[in-house]
Amino acid sequence: MNAGIHKTLEYCKDLFEGNDATNDAYASIRLASTQLGKAFTMDKNIMLVVHGNVQGVSFRAFAKENADMLNIRGYVKNLKDGTVKIVVEGDDQKLQEFVEKIKAGPPEAKVDNVEIIERNYIQNFHGFEVC
Repeated sequence: MNAGIHKTLEYCKDLFEGNDATNDAYASIRLASTQLGKAFTMDKNIMLVVHGNVQGVSFRAFAKENADMLNIRGYVKNLKDGTVKIVVEGDDQKLQEFVEKIKAGPPEAKVDNVEIIERNYIQNFHGFEVC
């Protein structure tokens, strides 16, 4: 879907949430886009903070490999406290797949916990970067 249309629909949806006419129009647009063969998806943005033995074990390369495979955009970086921070955005289903892979981690890592913070905005990343 065109990025401009996507942003306009998001704005309208947020502005008129709960209004029956708006909800009906939104459902109609979603149905029409699906019938045209262009699935109507709403990108999400989440931040993950990964705890455990996750630095010095190729965790960032693992995150990039999986993000690229799933066409997820964002970045990964080591934090001074020994955790790994990942900010990603993309299709909700692909983000869920990504989170499951992150919870498992690469073979050398030991993931104790993954904090997941959903954010209410899109940053429009281009690709996935290792910082």
